[in-house]
Amino acid sequence: GRRVEELQAAQKTADEQRRDANLTEAEKRRREEHEQVRAQLHRIVQQVHETETAGGTAAAVSSSSSTGAAGVDEREVNALLDRIMKNSQDRQAQIAFYLAKVEECLTPAAPAKFVLWGLDQPDEFYTKPGLWQTLMIHEMNVSEEQIKAILEQREAVHGERQALRQSVAMMSALRKLATEHIENLHRQMAELRSVLTPVQLAKFLVWIDNNEWCMSVLESLWKSHYGIV
Repeated sequence: GRRVEELQAAQKTADEQRRDANLTEAEKRRREEHEQVRAQLHRIVQQVHETETAGGTAAAVSSSSSTGAAGVDEREVNALLDRIMKNSQDRQAQIAFYLAKVEECLTPAAPAKFVLWGLDQPDEFYTKPGLWQTLMIHEMNVSEEQIKAILEQREAVHGERQALRQSVAMMSALRKLATEHIENLHRQMAELRSVLTPVQLAKFLVWIDNNEWCMSVLESLWKSHYGIV
């Protein structure tokens, strides 16, 4: 009965709060790990620059196949880059969670669902014996004047149901587009990584960190072109 529904609703709310808290904690851990990896990349790139400045890039190249410019272990750099990429992919994957939250917010509560459904029925639904008359007349004791006023909302409700259908369809299309975009972006980043050496890519990432003014200009151009931050 009603008590069971209340308990189920309370449990659902508690589950959502735990899920949100877990996501927030996961995001906090992700950012902390990202900062640690960035610090390690900065240290490695600084080492490379110092070695290059002191004696030239080629002077410190080891005969070891896993060691690159400035004596840097490329396996270590690759491991750090793997963590950077995974971190980015994990962050982008959260879009599925947030889109689900938007869809959840679009879903009307039970009373609103009944109103949207009940006021978008054929004319005979309101005159023949059945659910409508049982609820309005026998359960709620609604007067004829009140029923008339309620039924005057049918056209508006029909429009809202159409708007809801369109919103749900748009969310479905957005989910598909976002998924394709993220997959393509990951593939393009993998292609870039296959062209550059690990140290070159590390230098690029550190350069991005160290040139905030340039990135600030890029952010403005990005927002004006794409309309997003």
